[in-house]
Amino acid sequence: MPANTEAFNKKVAIITGASSGIGAATARKLAQGGLRVVLVARRQERLASLADEIQRQGGQAHVIAATSSTSARSRAAWPARV
Repeated sequence: MPANTEAFNKKVAIITGASSGIGAATARKLAQGGLRVVLVARRQERLASLADEIQRQGGQAHVIAATSSTSARSRAAWPARV
């Protein structure tokens, strides 16, 4: 991440597959860099745990439990939750 995180101030990253592995690591790094992160995956419990971790470290994280089959109506609601 760049040393100057002001460039990321008020930016939002939507991370799919955020409940584990590369997705979770990416979410952590981006949150440390100052981005608000939206964590998207099927496993609600893991997403909530990651969001708590990010928030304890001063970051902002929002959770959306979803699958690739989540309806278009549900996907349209995402921006309202951020």
